[in-house]
Amino acid sequence: MKKLKVGVLGLGAIFHRVMLDFMKAENCELYAVAARDLNRAQEEAARYGAAKAYGSYEDLLNDPEVELVYVATPNRFHKEHTILSLNHGKHVLCEKPFAMNAKEAAEMVACAREKGLFLMEAVWTRFLPTMQKFMQLYRSGEFGKIQHIIGDFSYDAFSGGYDPKHRLFNPELGGGALMDVGTYVLYIGAMMLGAEQGWQSTAVLAPTGVDNRTLLQLQYAGGATAQYMVAMDVETPNNMTVFTEKAVVELPRFWCGNELIINGKKTEFPPENEGHYHEFNYVAEDIRAGRTESSIMPLDESLQLMQLMDAIRADIGVKYPTDC
Repeated sequence: MKKLKVGVLGLGAIFHRVMLDFMKAENCELYAVAARDLNRAQEEAARYGAAKAYGSYEDLLNDPEVELVYVATPNRFHKEHTILSLNHGKHVLCEKPFAMNAKEAAEMVACAREKGLFLMEAVWTRFLPTMQKFMQLYRSGEFGKIQHIIGDFSYDAFSGGYDPKHRLFNPELGGGALMDVGTYVLYIGAMMLGAEQGWQSTAVLAPTGVDNRTLLQLQYAGGATAQYMVAMDVETPNNMTVFTEKAVVELPRFWCGNELIINGKKTEFPPENEGHYHEFNYVAEDIRAGRTESSIMPLDESLQLMQLMDAIRADIGVKYPTDC
């Protein structure tokens, strides 16, 4: 398959993490990068082997060679940069969280569907070999029904000092643990069980009003339940355990891990850094096949989960300037 030419908007920390894996992608190539500062774009293009560097997003989007745009800008700009890219006729992979709220996400999806272009939220964990193998076994009926899930994703964002203007603590940039890492536990739970039927939440807030730590209890159709904790003020193992009728399935470091433990028996997959390239390979296959949505991370699910996160934020008292 001819490699898909990828252009990147936003060259911050997320971009660098993704690039550590991206070069393993068989179906994509990094063709162009863009930043507000041309010198910076040229430095990053040289570092990662991109053919083109641009000092504005518009210049990159006007390049006819760019086929897929990866939006890696801060949360506040996901809607703006996704719609800008779609309006230039580009397919888009937008970093999670999809948008600042469900209203923005709905506008993004409507634009992509109107133009017949591919759009997906970059929930890359779903594309890892461990997660794909787990879902294959689960759908085969080998585990029986899921009864309960326990998952955590937490880290200490205060270890480097507290900066209220940093994207993690700044409500104007969509800060907080729920938006930063809550997407992982919620989206993996939804992949297994679909939409939630009910939920409860509690949180500890930062001085800026975003959530330092959020605890969630969810109930799904069929009686399955889940407990999730996400935080940026405490370190946890970042594991997920799935209790089913026939097995206890452990996913160590589920968000980027390479181990699947079923009733104590471990299966290991090739070690990864974080494994972002799997997602890009799947996206390239979809686009080359003429598909405009992913079956692994469908747009309707992104919309539903943004609605859930809006409701959770309202419940715990986290409000962004972009909220209605």
